[in-house]
Amino acid sequence: MLYTNEEYEMLKSNTKAIENYLRSLMPNLRDTIRITFGEMATRGRYYELVIDKDDLIGWAGLLKFEFSESAVDWSGGTSVYSKGSGSNFMAGLINEWPIIKREILDSIQQQEAYVSAIKNFKL
Repeated sequence: MLYTNEEYEMLKSNTKAIENYLRSLMPNLRDTIRITFGEMATRGRYYELVIDKDDLIGWAGLLKFEFSESAVDWSGGTSVYSKGSGSNFMAGLINEWPIIKREILDSIQQQEAYVSAIKNFKL
């Protein structure tokens, strides 16, 4: 989809807020969280968000999205904040954010419950 300059700036701003929120969760993660979102069923287009203790990245097929302002890195990745593919990733992330956030928080709760069961084991 094409976005006006104003919409593109809003996409960047909203995505930056999501990035900051996710980075605040990362230090407490014990396992990698992978969330798939997008129009998988209707158009075969989907994205993946991967979060772990040390890294936050997105994927669209083989295209890697870095959560950084840099346009391209040596591994073939691109900035999630770039126009074109980056804009589409950001739009999908923002539009599905309530569902994505719930999945992330559920996954974190499962990780904590797993560790809690080990710590509080009684025979």
